[in-house]
Amino acid sequence: MTVTINGEVFDLSAQVEQVANATENVTLVINSPGGDVFAGLQMVNAIKKCPYKVTAQVEVMAASIAAIIALACDRVIMSKNDIMMLHNSWTFAQGNKDELQKAIDAMNTIDKILHNIISDHCYDDELLDQIDEGDVWLTGEEVVEKFDHITLAEIGEQNRMAACASLAKLVRAAKETEEERRRRQKKNVPPPDEPTPDPDPDPDPDPDDPDTPDDPDDPDDPDDPDNPDDPDNPDDPETPDTPGDGDGGDDNNDDPPADSTPSGKYSKKLKALLAEAEALE
Repeated sequence: MTVTINGEVFDLSAQVEQVANATENVTLVINSPGGDVFAGLQMVNAIKKCPYKVTAQVEVMAASIAAIIALACDRVIMSKNDIMMLHNSWTFAQGNKDELQKAIDAMNTIDKILHNIISDHCYDDELLDQIDEGDVWLTGEEVVEKFDHITLAEIGEQNRMAACASLAKLVRAAKETEEERRRRQKKNVPPPDEPTPDPDPDPDPDPDDPDTPDDPDDPDDPDDPDNPDDPDNPDDPETPDTPGDGDGGDDNNDDPPADSTPSGKYSKKLKALLAEAEALE
């Protein structure tokens, strides 16, 4: 699923709810100059608690608290022309010295939290010192050199790379569906939510099928002894006497070989196929 942070960070309650209730891997698209640190930390907590992988996809800019949100993700994708800016918290304050000191103490505490998030994936020991001195602006290529979970994508490739998670999910779903189909085939179980079709009624017999039994009531059956057009009908006046027929004929007329009958032909083909199968084994 895709969640977007576009513009200044103030109210992220909708995005926080999406990440917190995610049922799959999350792509967090970020194009933001930053904003309210507490709203951003709320999103960081949702990312850390999410049971699925959260990938930040930076488009143009992730600055201030928006950069912290990106770095809190399991993976960050950005191009060489995208920008990340890191700095300590800042605010406006007024009042006496005690009130101003309280604001400083609060900001020191917030900075420790931000530094912890930055340090989780950072292998540049000097980066935190640079942040204490002021704003640190980094291109995508520079971010890759300082953090261990950054993927540098070609310009325009971020969307395709972020879509890999969704594609993988589809492949897994298709594979699971195919495996389920095979299991059902083995068990001869019909698919769910599909009624079992009624068996087809017996089809009409094929008169050309040699295995179809003869119909005794078929007037056109040439083998019917009552058919006057049967060439073997002895009562047909036009049927000539054939040597070997009847009692006075020649008994040396050989019957056709068994394999010349239709069933014999089928048996012969079956034997040939079985022989080929045994040869292949």
